[in-house]
Amino acid sequence: MGDYAAEMSERGLSLQAIQAYERKLSSSTLSASDKAEIHFSIAEIYRERMTDCDNAIAHYIMIDYIQPGGGFAKKAAPLISECMEKTSRFMDARRTTEDEQTDSNKQPIVAVVRGVEISLSDLNQIIRDTMMDPTQLSREEKIELLSARISQELMADAAMRRGYQKDPDIQKKVEEFRRSQLANKIFQEEIRGKSKVSPEAVRKYYDENKSIFADENGGIAPFELVSAQIYAKLNLEAQQKAAQTYLQSLLASEKTEIFRDRIPDKEK
Repeated sequence: MGDYAAEMSERGLSLQAIQAYERKLSSSTLSASDKAEIHFSIAEIYRERMTDCDNAIAHYIMIDYIQPGGGFAKKAAPLISECMEKTSRFMDARRTTEDEQTDSNKQPIVAVVRGVEISLSDLNQIIRDTMMDPTQLSREEKIELLSARISQELMADAAMRRGYQKDPDIQKKVEEFRRSQLANKIFQEEIRGKSKVSPEAVRKYYDENKSIFADENGGIAPFELVSAQIYAKLNLEAQQKAAQTYLQSLLASEKTEIFRDRIPDKEK
């Protein structure tokens, strides 16, 4: 669901995609399953596109509150653990010291591709790049990931030998990806650091809006259960405000003008 929001995400416009999904959440006609799906989509953007595990976790947790035991809650559960590993919360000390104490040159070689050796340390890093814990995967799962990575590299090399990197469509997509990564970098440095939400603000919002967290029987969800949801909401709003301020300053400095009356509205 949410074709516009999904397209924004696919084009690397992460913040705009999140905003689009948030607008959908305001609809009163959504089912619990619809809401869970939207929160999952938002969480995936934070996790995969923006490497923002804090906000991703908040939305994953919200899914279980909206639809406990549902399909999206089951999909979110392992991702919460992965995000916590990624942000070093509850990190197993053995994993953090494993590569620091071992000389990479002495690591077992697990594969050789065109004469290039891939060590166990390299494999572990490949796995961590996918936000998974090497210690929690079986040998066959690790081999599957390694094979997929090798296949991807070999196919990319084959494509380059055929000159596909010169294809206009490929170049356009590469440039779009490059610019989206640059935009994400400036977002990280200029916006996220200036949009912190304090625990006091989260508590205040809960105290002033308890009716929002009432169930069908009138019971109010405890603060501990919804604090992550509130943080995600306030943090997103703060990021949107900071982004708007920053973008306005860019637009002004670059003498940019949008001719709104020349852009057609949707057909009725």
